Amino acid sequence: PCNGCTYTGSQNLAVTIAPGSLGAGSYTSYITLNSGGSQFATIQVNLTIGGSGGGTGSLVAPSSLTFAYQSGQSFGPPQQTITIAASGAFTASSTQSWLVVSPTSGSGPANLTVSVIPFGLAAGTNQGIVNITTPSGNQSVNVSLVVGSGLVLNASPGSINFNYAAGSTAYQTVVQVSASDNSSTLVTATPQQSWITLSSPTNSGNTPASYLVTANPAGLCNGINVGSITATASNAANSPLTIPVVALVSGSSATSCGTTTGPLTLSPASFTFSGAVNGAAPATQTLTVTAPSSSTIYTVSTNIVSGTTNWLTVSFPCNNCTLTGSQNLTIAVNQSNLSSGTYQGNILLTANGVTQTVPVTLTVGVSGATGNISVSPTSLSFSAQVNGSAPAGQNVTVTSGTAGVGYIYTVSTTSGGSWLSATSNGATLANGQGLNTASNPTITVIANPAGLAAGTYSGGITLSPNGGTAVTIAVSLTVQANVISASPSSLTFTYQAGGTPPSSQQVQVSGQQGLTFSTQVAAGNCASGWLAASPAAGTAAGNVTVSVNTNNLGAGTCNGSVTVAGTGTATGSTTISVTLTVTAPLPTITKVSSAASYLGQSISPGEVITIFGTGLGPTPFVTLALDPATGRVATTLGGVQVLVGGIAAPMVFASNTQVSAIVPYDIAFLQSTTVLVKFIGQTSNGIGVGVVPTAPGLFTANASGTGPGAILNSNLSANSPSNPANKGETVAIYMTGEGQTSPAGVNGKVTTVSPTPPLTPAPLLPVAVLIDGQPASISFAGEAPSLVSGVMQLNVQIPQSARSGDLSLIVSIGGNSSQNGVTVSVR
Repeated sequence: PCNGCTYTGSQNLAVTIAPGSLGAGSYTSYITLNSGGSQFATIQVNLTIGGSGGGTGSLVAPSSLTFAYQSGQSFGPPQQTITIAASGAFTASSTQSWLVVSPTSGSGPANLTVSVIPFGLAAGTNQGIVNITTPSGNQSVNVSLVVGSGLVLNASPGSINFNYAAGSTAYQTVVQVSASDNSSTLVTATPQQSWITLSSPTNSGNTPASYLVTANPAGLCNGINVGSITATASNAANSPLTIPVVALVSGSSATSCGTTTGPLTLSPASFTFSGAVNGAAPATQTLTVTAPSSSTIYTVSTNIVSGTTNWLTVSFPCNNCTLTGSQNLTIAVNQSNLSSGTYQGNILLTANGVTQTVPVTLTVGVSGATGNISVSPTSLSFSAQVNGSAPAGQNVTVTSGTAGVGYIYTVSTTSGGSWLSATSNGATLANGQGLNTASNPTITVIANPAGLAAGTYSGGITLSPNGGTAVTIAVSLTVQANVISASPSSLTFTYQAGGTPPSSQQVQVSGQQGLTFSTQVAAGNCASGWLAASPAAGTAAGNVTVSVNTNNLGAGTCNGSVTVAGTGTATGSTTISVTLTVTAPLPTITKVSSAASYLGQSISPGEVITIFGTGLGPTPFVTLALDPATGRVATTLGGVQVLVGGIAAPMVFASNTQVSAIVPYDIAFLQSTTVLVKFIGQTSNGIGVGVVPTAPGLFTANASGTGPGAILNSNLSANSPSNPANKGETVAIYMTGEGQTSPAGVNGKVTTVSPTPPLTPAPLLPVAVLIDGQPASISFAGEAPSLVSGVMQLNVQIPQSARSGDLSLIVSIGGNSSQNGVTVSVR
């Protein structure tokens, strides 16, 4: 019954656990036994909570989500996703009215969409919880919503969640990091796990910056595997922004389900050994373990994934050794009882309940038939600059008269040290490695001039076949000084309007360290500005980043060039040809509807409309921006224009499949008109629509056109079934389609409050509201303050005689009524 109890003689100790409020996962603790003041035994106790959580033991992931919102912005932060790994029926619910999770029930595995409604919330941090119930157990996801006045970073999508079947290709998607105020802010994005990589950012890393994300979970265990990307910006209130990456893996044969991250710092992250069949064991290697403190306790063990003998050992003579503090562990392999092939194993280190894995690969050669081999070519020559980049590798073809002859690779140099190496099938070859002409018919020879002075260096690669005569490939490397060169000699970019802008590309500048160079750009046959290179001047060795700007470019091909030339004492010049091919798909409209009700009938002046189709705009999407010259909502957004009766409409949203705009008030005198979209010089088909004085449409909380309306209670909280209004309480209803106003509506104007009535422009035609079929009293009907003209606000009192529950809501203006199926919740 106590910690630190003293006993004598033989004892039976009962071990109990109290999981309490612990979430699903794996936990580790220890019982230590001491005698005479010295520890003589440590008993490790493992506790697993949850069921089908897979690689991490989790039922759902991520375990927490964070949203950030800059007060006054028209749009909330992007949605994020929770992955449920557990099988069977589930339910999901949230603890706050501003926190929305969908769906609330279903069958797992599944993904849940989590969004927040920040409008009307006071500055500060708001905490909520998404509770998920599954047959395998229950788990809660903590959600934070930070509301402040400063700039915040947003990621679109807010999280990356995908399913991965072992053997599949790597998953790829595009993430855009933007500033909440649409400013250009320098941002840096960094993946936190080795299985996640990012391309170079567009826009030179200034917001909005887009990245191609490649996630390759090959080798991870079945179930949930969690990673992340962090984005930092010096002036962002929520920096660093964490973008969760969740992979639900199936079909994996991996047997060690640890993680590469945890309380211990491990260097290196993996080991590769190679040796010949019945040859000497490869040299040992060192794993450096850095613990958070000298009292940190952890265990070390090995796990053999393939191979029938315990060929992998650590410096301590036991499995599951218990260690404390930082250590250097000696890693050794022994292939004496192994046939040729590649073997996998792991070193497992467990601390604080987290198991970290260091993969180990052992390649044993040689296998295959016996006989002679031949190589082509038999000699290679390389040239490079002092302190320059390595020249391109050169291929050698290996053939044999007998199919599948095995051979051993050996490399040597007569001067300059280890500048010579080779790869085959993308993997670096080790001295003494066994290969086969069937599986390794080509080796790529690489010469690395790093650290070499000017001069000529010689070496050779010897291939020794089973039962045959060895052949040697003679290799020479000439290193020059004071010459600037650049590679590659050409770059090609392609872009389809509406797609992801092409990533920048790198030009490697070679030359002796300290030599200077300049960079010049020639625009060629297209207007200046489409091609850029930086830096304009630099020092060898280095890189020049070449990027293209696709804004305002029509379909066609731009041909330009970048010239890298030595300056000062440096000589040499290289011109890199650059080609950008732009294709523009024809925009096609399939539907024009109210942005609130999604009903496609007639339109009214000032109505917010949504246009559906294909090839309509850019990917990723862009949202409303003000024209700095007029202070009004811009009529061009991401290269997209919407024309209503030939008049440019203020733009609210633009993406590849959906565009939203505000009908110009100028069409009020028409009975019908045509709507079309222009994108990157291409014009869509026209859709004919009727024009009516009013076309009321109620915005809904789930943006579907039905269900709970976009309504604020008197305390500015969102009205919902879980947060109903009181009878007699005044609520604010948001809608569009109110038609012309008094004073007359101004296209794209942001509504401000007047010191004298009317406080904001009011609809010309009479307004009536029915709640559950009963007339409701209206205390305010006008354009919504701080929002663009065309968004109307109604302040309406809930009738005292109204029923309790989710009641129908109908608004009529000038005799035209809003859509059915919208509700207001009443207590």
